[in-house]
Amino acid sequence: MEELRTVKNESEILKIQNCCSITDKAVQKFLEMDIAKLKNYTEIELSHYIENEMVKMNSTGRSFDFVVANDASSSLPHYDASHKKIDGGVLLIDVGCKYENYCSDITRTVFLDENGYLKKNGSSSINPKNIIKMKEIYDIVLQAQLKAMESCKAGIASKELDGIARNYIEQKGYGKNFGHGLGHGIGLEVHETPKISFSDDTVLEENMVITIEPGIYLEGIGGVRIEDMVIVKKNGCINLYRSPKLFTVIN
Repeated sequence: MEELRTVKNESEILKIQNCCSITDKAVQKFLEMDIAKLKNYTEIELSHYIENEMVKMNSTGRSFDFVVANDASSSLPHYDASHKKIDGGVLLIDVGCKYENYCSDITRTVFLDENGYLKKNGSSSINPKNIIKMKEIYDIVLQAQLKAMESCKAGIASKELDGIARNYIEQKGYGKNFGHGLGHGIGLEVHETPKISFSDDTVLEENMVITIEPGIYLEGIGGVRIEDMVIVKKNGCINLYRSPKLFTVIN
């Protein structure tokens, strides 16, 4: 049954598009918050805020347990949101909702710069936050994701697509810091066949819906992951999200 669900029909794609639209709008609400407002939340409170915004837009709630990870906690890919207050540094959110039984999944990583050092000087004097290092790995992750998305089309093997992003990250010296697969299928469940992984030989077909989500994680410092959902097409892929993913500093 799982294999039968890998290729979506028009009705399924429409539901997934609607689900992603809700998710996009909720993420945009998050991105519009300033640091003063964010610091009123704990990680788990911010998780519930984002879910509540999705429910207001007719979703039936979260499609998985959200990752809301501030600062060094963002170096843990499957971190559980805690009661820690949001502070400066890195803030990674991995969220998604359900709409008419179909799932969405998106990850964005932003940077909280309370004193405006990045904005004023182009660098940060907040040494414990390691924002300069995080800016470096953010650019690498973004380029790895864009390269994979440019190559994503029917006929490419999962492991080949994974390799495009992985090889780029390895060339930049961070291969050991990318410890998970590039993505996964998504539909009625948030994780479905195929796995987009160096160990998976599946050949992608038109109208499969998958995630593309490379990441780099520096223990004790922080992590960056950027994730979009795409529809695989004959000559490329369609990104289901509009949420910005350029390096974003929230003041």
